Amino acid sequence: MANESLGDLKQQLLQPPGTKIKTAVWRPYVSVDARYRTVFDYAKADPAASDARRLSTNLIVGLKHLKVEEKRGEPDFFVRLYSGVNPYGQLRSQRDFFLFGIGLHVFV
Repeated sequence: MANESLGDLKQQLLQPPGTKIKTAVWRPYVSVDARYRTVFDYAKADPAASDARRLSTNLIVGLKHLKVEEKRGEPDFFVRLYSGVNPYGQLRSQRDFFLFGIGLHVFV
């Protein structure tokens, strides 16, 4: 088994530069976004007082299926964690918002 994979690797390395090699490998990926967001307080006593701010973090961890040929119909899986100011809606006045999600991204 090891000799077969070494033979395949040798054959792929001998290809001319720019040759596309067929792969079917799952790779992990991570995305982190951290922002210092404003928490709007529409009911404060002094309208001139500044609004509070809170660190909001968004973490996405997933698996991506790498292929050289067309990716149509191939799913990618991910998990999302968000903590901070509610990013949805017009007012953004909810300071302690937590989101957990599991997703499947399919290219159509």
